[in-house]
Amino acid sequence: MIYANEALTLIKTLSLYKTLDERQVFKLFPGKESAVQSIITGYVKQKRLTYDAYSGLISMGSEMEPNPDFSLITSFWVLLDFIHRAVYHSTGEYPVKICFFSVEGDYYEIINVPPENEVIINHALSSRADEPGRRIIIVGGKKQISNIHINGVVSFCTVAGDGKVNYFKKGGS
Repeated sequence: MIYANEALTLIKTLSLYKTLDERQVFKLFPGKESAVQSIITGYVKQKRLTYDAYSGLISMGSEMEPNPDFSLITSFWVLLDFIHRAVYHSTGEYPVKICFFSVEGDYYEIINVPPENEVIINHALSSRADEPGRRIIIVGGKKQISNIHINGVVSFCTVAGDGKVNYFKKGGS
């Protein structure tokens, strides 16, 4: 198969993250969109993947994931901003959605904090305060930032429906 590496990467990624937005999948393979579309089409025919044209979601397996983790899907948009610097990435343990190591050897955690969940996330991470790592915190809006008290935060961000990520520092700028 000409695009064997892309096919393998696609299956490995969807096996790990279960469901992703098709735009995220295409962004993983810049300049190879038509080849990736062919791979997806083939895997859908083989029932290895499921594609929902209405939502644009792609799931591993012969049926759409019944309850896609939209928090994880949102976090994957942030990972895509760092994907060329990531040497390894994986899902994390609550409340971390995704973790990755950069080519510089740094460890990052992507944490999605839904509105009105700041206290529970602060508490969940307070016991892990001494662990090394750089945290990227996804918020619903800048107003949330002042309610988040987590060590190791390198950036806050919001993620728009189209996948555009906007980054902020602690002061909200």
